[in-house]
Amino acid sequence: KMAGRFLTNDLDFDQDSFAETEDLNDISTQQLEPLKTDANLFTLEASFSPSFKVKQMKISSEVTFTALENGTIIKVDLTNTDKLIELNVPQGEKIHKIFVDPSGTILLVCSEKAQTYLFFREIKAKLLFKLKDIMVESVAWPREIDPNVPYVIGILIGARNGQIFDLQLDLKEGIERQFESLYKFEGESITGILYEQFPAQENKYFLMIASPTRLYSLVGGPTFRAIFDKERKPGFAEFASESNTSELHFYNKLKKTRKYFGWLNGFGIYHSSLSFGSQTQAADVICSPELTPFPDIKNVFNSATSLVITKFHFILLYKNTIYAISRITYEIVHSENISIEHGNGKGLTVDPIKTSIWLFTDKTIIELVFNDEDRNVWQFYLKKENFEKAIKHCKNPKHREVINIKRAESHFLKGELEMAAKSYAKTSKSFEEISLKFIQSNKIEALKIYLLEKLQQIPEKSYTQKMIISTWLLELFLSELNSIQAQKIQFQQKLTPMQKSQIAQESTLKKQLEKIFKIEKKAEDDIENFLDENHRYLNKPTAYNMMLSHGRTQQLISFAKRVRDYERVLENLIQQEKFVDALNFLTLDSISPDLIYRYSAILVEKTGEIAKKTILLWTQIGKQLELRKLIPAIMRCNSLNPVLARSEEMIEIIKYLQKCTNDGNKDPVIHNLLLALLVELDNETQLLIFLKKKSNYYDLEYALRLCTLKNQLSAQIVVLEKMSLFEEAVSKSLLAKNIKLAKEIANKIDDNDSLKKKLWLKIAQEYIKTNNPKQAIEILKESQVLKLEDILPFFPDFGEIEDFRDQICAALEDYNKNIQDLSKQMTDATEAATTLRNELKELRRKFAYVTDNRPCEICGQPIMSRQFFLFSCDHLFHTDCLTKEYSSLLNPTNGLRAEMFAKAVIEQSNSMKTSIARNNTAPIKTSAKEEVIKNIEEVIAMECMLCGELAIHKLDEPFFSQEDSELREWKISTH
Repeated sequence: KMAGRFLTNDLDFDQDSFAETEDLNDISTQQLEPLKTDANLFTLEASFSPSFKVKQMKISSEVTFTALENGTIIKVDLTNTDKLIELNVPQGEKIHKIFVDPSGTILLVCSEKAQTYLFFREIKAKLLFKLKDIMVESVAWPREIDPNVPYVIGILIGARNGQIFDLQLDLKEGIERQFESLYKFEGESITGILYEQFPAQENKYFLMIASPTRLYSLVGGPTFRAIFDKERKPGFAEFASESNTSELHFYNKLKKTRKYFGWLNGFGIYHSSLSFGSQTQAADVICSPELTPFPDIKNVFNSATSLVITKFHFILLYKNTIYAISRITYEIVHSENISIEHGNGKGLTVDPIKTSIWLFTDKTIIELVFNDEDRNVWQFYLKKENFEKAIKHCKNPKHREVINIKRAESHFLKGELEMAAKSYAKTSKSFEEISLKFIQSNKIEALKIYLLEKLQQIPEKSYTQKMIISTWLLELFLSELNSIQAQKIQFQQKLTPMQKSQIAQESTLKKQLEKIFKIEKKAEDDIENFLDENHRYLNKPTAYNMMLSHGRTQQLISFAKRVRDYERVLENLIQQEKFVDALNFLTLDSISPDLIYRYSAILVEKTGEIAKKTILLWTQIGKQLELRKLIPAIMRCNSLNPVLARSEEMIEIIKYLQKCTNDGNKDPVIHNLLLALLVELDNETQLLIFLKKKSNYYDLEYALRLCTLKNQLSAQIVVLEKMSLFEEAVSKSLLAKNIKLAKEIANKIDDNDSLKKKLWLKIAQEYIKTNNPKQAIEILKESQVLKLEDILPFFPDFGEIEDFRDQICAALEDYNKNIQDLSKQMTDATEAATTLRNELKELRRKFAYVTDNRPCEICGQPIMSRQFFLFSCDHLFHTDCLTKEYSSLLNPTNGLRAEMFAKAVIEQSNSMKTSIARNNTAPIKTSAKEEVIKNIEEVIAMECMLCGELAIHKLDEPFFSQEDSELREWKISTH
């Protein structure tokens, strides 16, 4: 039913909507091609055919050594095939076996006469005397040898008589430095010997020794001698047969630690992976060894003669055929026949460094060239149901689809439905088919896993698909959670009183209940993780309705938080009376201030810690809040209730508003609000501190009205003083019997003596009422504006004169002193007037002599030629010359005035000439002319232009202006 609901039109589900996400067509396992041989796994490419029959061939680091029946060894560097080097053993010697180190520079040759020769950088062979009469069958080389740094190297040698030797070769001198026998395996020929160093321990070795019927393995160190001294009877695996076939190989992977071996014996291939760690027994290094028998090949009755191990195959050589056997399924996947012209196969060899594989017959050297060896490996792993490795080696998306489908069906058939769900999600099989498959099996948990995996694969652009699956998953999670909760309630209801008492103790019932709680907790965590990852794909109204229908308020709040629907979160918290949680939620940085304004009005009504924490929240947020929008919350807290106004909550609000005003808030509304709250306090101290601030942004009239209503007399005085209503302030101070404050207010008036005197008279009148006459008379000294006669009317009519005698005498003395000062001032003024009159008389009689040849100081013409001025400094100027010159010396105002007067004189002169020319005998008004001349004289006669202040101001001016021709004459030419 649940699946049907989500697959119908209730959510407008499009059954083809998932086609966009399918990269492949639906592929069933029936389309998997059956395993078959790989005809192109490798090909045979002949390299060269020597003139003599081939005895043996080795290759290392792309250098080949081919031993011929005639005792010659042909050395070829594959990087330079044009150059062939012939190496020869002494005449008459025939080669038994050759051994090459991994670097391809050291060659050991064992002859059939049991003589061993060394070739190193030289064509000439060096006989190793200590190996005389020892038939060498195998050699174990160090894994890394630097041929450019000759040094002594140690090698292990396996002999035909079963002995193991440790040989130290001095490559520089070409001699044996040390030679000792380590062990002897009686009656066995050592056909193969290999060792590997433990990666984490330098002096610890894993050693393998092969004979035709046995494979020995040893672990130890730090020397090979120590290994054999410890293991006097090494462990072995035995496969007794009549065949002498025995080859031991490690699989090399680019100089890394060799972690796989294979031993070719008369029964087949004994092989295993190797694990190097802290093992002390050789058997612990070999992981699950097994024997793979030779394949059943028609018309082939003999066993394989040679083996090479690759990453995924065993390469076996029979007389005329090469077979490739999968290391995974142990089936033949490819075979190649050796043509008759190439001869009969003798052996296989591999380059331990470059991993190239070579075949040598008695006639030809042939390379096996592999063509993408791992391309069909995924099929082998799939057949073995090793799905992880099959996926790892799969390169084709269609093949990967096949693997996932096969893996999913395998898990489903085994009942591993959760694993099947993950695998099905990786396939392109029909979404509806798989969903119904799990629903019919009633495996909702597997369905959830499938839907979650599928949800992650859908691209972001396919929002509708993501929304539908997310909605379905939400329904599954909610249903599961409700089902678990119902089981818990049912379990608790069935408990008897005795069983309930046992739950507190360690009992089975307690464990059952704890298990249910753990399951419930896991289900809650699962839905939280789902919401955390996929909340953006859920439709908010739909999700809210689903959660409410299931009664999952906790999940609703969690979802609302994630989608930032903070209003819904707060509404639910308030409804559940989780006020502390609501407050904590309001502290989030992403909360809108509007929500704080709205819900603060609700939270602040709750008395106690909730209201205090709400106000503290305002303080923490600080300037981000608009205080005006908090006024409704503040007013709700106050509610004009005197009891509440004195509460701790209101004190916190006042502290908050005080902090805001101290931090620079200048809003008159906030200041008025703070004032209204402070007025409600019993103690006037904070109110007075607030009112006395220099910068007041509150309404003074409003403040006066509030203080008057609350009968806050001291506050009224402060407000009246700020309003400059000093007379009312003094009156209030006197009414409050605070004469000291009244005096301070009166002394603040500096610019209105009459008002100041009036206020002091009020103070004096009040002061006299409460003090004896002697004390009251001190008011005169304090005021500095009152006199004795001003305050005498305030004293009683029948007061004794004795009380005022000192003050009256002091006043009379002051009057007498003032009269004397005035008399002296009058005498000084009379003397000054007499002196001034005498000086004026002297000026009227002052004169100077001017000769007719005296020139004008400006134009140089005789001064008597026209009207002139004579200054007291004896300088003479024509009137017109002085007027012209003064226009540039005087300040702008006087210069302009002089110009105007000069123009008026010229115009007056021109008008007189015009009148005479026209025989106009009309008289000219001399009064206007005289007025103009008088004004000009007032300006230019102020001071001498040569020795007055105006001349001093002209010192910084240049001698010539830019327009003067004389300046151009003085100019120096650059040519």
